[in-house]
Amino acid sequence: MASSPIHFFLGSDEFAVKKATEALTTKIAPEDEFNFEVIDAAVDDVEGALQRIRMIREALLTLPFGFCKKVIWWKNVSFLGDTVTGKSASVLELLETLLPILEKIDGNSMHLVISAIGVDKRRTFFKKLSALATTEVFDLPDEKKDPEEAILQIESLLKSQGMKPDEGVAERIFEVIGMDPRAWHIEIDKLACAHQGLDPKVTLDEVKMMIHGNREVVIWDFCDAVLSGNIKPALHLLQSLCSQGGKEVGLVILLGNQIRQAALISSLIEEKMASLSGGGRFSKLSVTPAGEALLPRKKSGEATSLFLLTKIAEKSKRKPALFWRQAVDRLYQTHRQLLTSGGDKRLILEQLLISLA
Repeated sequence: MASSPIHFFLGSDEFAVKKATEALTTKIAPEDEFNFEVIDAAVDDVEGALQRIRMIREALLTLPFGFCKKVIWWKNVSFLGDTVTGKSASVLELLETLLPILEKIDGNSMHLVISAIGVDKRRTFFKKLSALATTEVFDLPDEKKDPEEAILQIESLLKSQGMKPDEGVAERIFEVIGMDPRAWHIEIDKLACAHQGLDPKVTLDEVKMMIHGNREVVIWDFCDAVLSGNIKPALHLLQSLCSQGGKEVGLVILLGNQIRQAALISSLIEEKMASLSGGGRFSKLSVTPAGEALLPRKKSGEATSLFLLTKIAEKSKRKPALFWRQAVDRLYQTHRQLLTSGGDKRLILEQLLISLA
């Protein structure tokens, strides 16, 4: 309903919801500020929700000053979701009383803008409101199930700023930042400023230089280089991590986590309990239920990100599972050597990297 005077913005992408809502309210804001009413409906309990519903009801029934159009922004509505407050019978009942009023909103005299983050789309009120309003949904991609969608969004943001990202640029930004659209915009704005009036091409090396991330990202790059067999960058990153205070024993433990996962994933692929399709940015790891039962889990019990496992599978696929199982033994022997030997620890670790490469 493109011409509806009710505009409903919702979804799990809080930054996108806020940006779209602010853009619309700025566009349709009346000249007389007395005809622009904002009701913040972010509440913590049932009583707060009931109060905000009564406030929006009163605002909708109050005529605008003079002969101008009135704009109401029902902001950050927090009780439309599957929460204790959202499931309250009194809240649901009072929400229903708004529907006859909403049906009578005249676009000539009034516009209503609603923004909400957590919304239960099974609710009757949501379905009826969506039918009355111009509804836009901004949901974050599921990082575990579909990281490609997040990467495509980042790539689209880069192109919207007039930049031409090289292969791997969007993936790198996603690796460093994760599922944080606000941070995507901030970092992409920095890149856009750096490219203003210059070549629009954005290289992977440039992104690595400008968007540093944290030490964990450098460790990932180090492990990634080892898995790929790229000895030169692996040795360079080893030097960088050691200069930042990284201990050789700690780096062997971190590298061991990646090598063990490479051994597991490559074994699952060889045993037909997993498969890797596509290539590069379009790689996709599929795991059977039997294989999923063998996948590593975090301390919280949550499964390891399939995005990270796909990267490990892609980088390690050039060598058979036997190589990676033997690499686990090499790491164990190196670990013992670092703890018991009085030799040069950096040299011992460098010799391990060369043998793995």
